[in-house]
Amino acid sequence: MTEPGKMSWIARIFFALVAVGAVVCGMIGFHDYLHGKPLYGSGPLDLLYYSLQLFVLDASPLQNAVGLPLLLQIARFAAPIVTVYLIILATQALILGSLQQARINVMRGHSILCGPHELTRRLAEQIRDEKGKVVVISPEPAKPHVRGRALHMVGDPRRPAVLARAGLHRAKEVITVGLDNVRNAEVAIAVDAVNQAKGTRVVCYAEAQDRGLFEAVIRQEVGSDGGRVDVFSRHDRTAQGLLDHVPPADPGSPVLIIGYAGLGRMLVDRLMRYWSEAAGAADSLRVLDRALSETDLKARHPDPQGRITVTAADHDPAWLTTIDQLKVAAADGTMRVPERVYVCLDDDATAIAVGNVALRLLAGHESTVVVAVAHSSSLGAAAVRREVQTGTTIPAPSPVRELEKAKLVLVSVIRTVYAIAAIRTGTNETLARAIHDTYLERESKSPNPSPSAVAWEDLRPYLQDSNREQAWDIAPKLALIGYTVIPATGPITPPVISADHADMLAEVEHRRWMAERMAKGWSYGEHFDRARKVHPDLVGWADLPEPRRKIDRDFVLAIPDQLATAGLIMVRTR
Repeated sequence: MTEPGKMSWIARIFFALVAVGAVVCGMIGFHDYLHGKPLYGSGPLDLLYYSLQLFVLDASPLQNAVGLPLLLQIARFAAPIVTVYLIILATQALILGSLQQARINVMRGHSILCGPHELTRRLAEQIRDEKGKVVVISPEPAKPHVRGRALHMVGDPRRPAVLARAGLHRAKEVITVGLDNVRNAEVAIAVDAVNQAKGTRVVCYAEAQDRGLFEAVIRQEVGSDGGRVDVFSRHDRTAQGLLDHVPPADPGSPVLIIGYAGLGRMLVDRLMRYWSEAAGAADSLRVLDRALSETDLKARHPDPQGRITVTAADHDPAWLTTIDQLKVAAADGTMRVPERVYVCLDDDATAIAVGNVALRLLAGHESTVVVAVAHSSSLGAAAVRREVQTGTTIPAPSPVRELEKAKLVLVSVIRTVYAIAAIRTGTNETLARAIHDTYLERESKSPNPSPSAVAWEDLRPYLQDSNREQAWDIAPKLALIGYTVIPATGPITPPVISADHADMLAEVEHRRWMAERMAKGWSYGEHFDRARKVHPDLVGWADLPEPRRKIDRDFVLAIPDQLATAGLIMVRTR
């Protein structure tokens, strides 16, 4: 059976050919009919003009005409048929556009997607599989084919008016994806403008190629007032996915990275943090990239503990010929065969070819070669930590090829980055979970732990949301004491918040918590009652008991460690 979209294009091509045929037949027919009739012009432009008049049933020479040539008869019927078809199309578009806007106007809790057709189609289908509702905003009139029929709007999502028309203030989230860093930043700023105008707090998940630069711009525009923008980088997300599912064999195992630009650089960042948190033997890492110097590498990735040996080689990875070119220098100076090889090249064909060469050279060793496939959406499995109800995770991608003891694994960057569960598990979600972990640690020392001291997956939704709100407010809080938050590029040594600042921010946190609870219908009462939404701590800071004040202080003092969990670090701005 022919797809509806294909049928539509066939019909358009057919009627376009009919229209051209009507004009040609009309010009030939008028030429024959007007021969010897000096009342009407018979030049080429005259004949074209009379033929075009057929489309509006008003060709002057045909008034009271009889004995028309066959071609002219064909043209006088074919042209109006084309006109009727165009009227039907216009009416259909008008009605469908009005119906679609009416549907958008009553939608609640939907997702708004902005970006290239292929990426928004992929995300829309995942959301539809969750039984969610989707509105896709695209500057192009052509609709992406989405299984389950997502609503489609033509417009520029960087304009607040377009976002408002898409029902942003009633939406659950906005997701803007694609490789255009500036465009995604502008969409995020527009989302914040609508949030400010409507008094809403819709989250915007924005993709960024350079996360640090992107966040610096975004925080200038929306960070100081608690704007709901969660930034993710395809390279950062892919690097985390690789280490989640194909981590180094053990803390002391040698690792080789082939290719440094983009993903390779982010993978080194992640590895340095991964190893800095592990205890054990000295770790060894080598990067092969012809455009990289050891000085530049160590400038970005300092190793003050001296636990990691990093060497950069001026190598063209496409010309690997011996296993010695793959060996990694250990801390004792010996050259060891890598147990993990991560190929991080931007060209898919070259990356797979290099992976195959490495697999052949390592055939006799217990090594795994992981190739990140940057552009193909068909080659490679996803490497995304996606927690389900049981708390388990998706297993590591299966090898696509094994040669003796060595394995080759292909990981799709597109499938890893553009998995809806991974996008939603952004920086703020990580911080929210870190806040809950701090709470669990405190409750574990209590003789009477709270009923809320359960795993994140078992936590009541309203308490999960409370942790998310607390996480969103971290950056605005730190701005009050002259700090901003930026992505870390190596091992993190969290700074210490002074006692005076902790007291001040603890009071700010208590006021935020009170406002959040009262907005959800809670009120003061001497005894806690969840069913009646009564809480004894809904009082001013001056009247709050000291044990409850300490809880807020402890949260503030734990912020640097919580940020480190999300790969962020505090830096002083004044």
